[in-house]
Amino acid sequence: FITLNSNMAAQELRDNMISTLASALNVDTKVINNFEFQVDTTPLSNIKYPMTAVITFCIGIPLLQNFMRNRISPPLKYLILFHNLFLCIASATLAIFLMVTLYSFHEKSPSEYGPFRIYCGLDYYDQKGVLTTIYYINYLL
Repeated sequence: FITLNSNMAAQELRDNMISTLASALNVDTKVINNFEFQVDTTPLSNIKYPMTAVITFCIGIPLLQNFMRNRISPPLKYLILFHNLFLCIASATLAIFLMVTLYSFHEKSPSEYGPFRIYCGLDYYDQKGVLTTIYYINYLL
């Protein structure tokens, strides 16, 4: 797991988070550090997957509302609670991972990576790897 101390640099924390993610996914850290999102090659990257989800949602919700109109709702309180807690924890973890990764750019080269470059001017090579992995995990959630 991730160990924290008050003197830990952003690059060290990022590397610690990468190794934790790599061990959780049972992959080498090189997979995360060199990850590239490629349409039709990366799993679930084709446009048909999000389009199918949106269409299913737009059709399924009204149908489900119509089906449940005169019925008692099933006891889903704890399932919904667990789902929402999972999404909150996963989103917070990804946000921290993203912020630490972005700050590690500045920490590595403060004159080259100022706030504007970090938030508005990262090129393909800056985003390749860890940042693209974070984007992809967020896409999957």
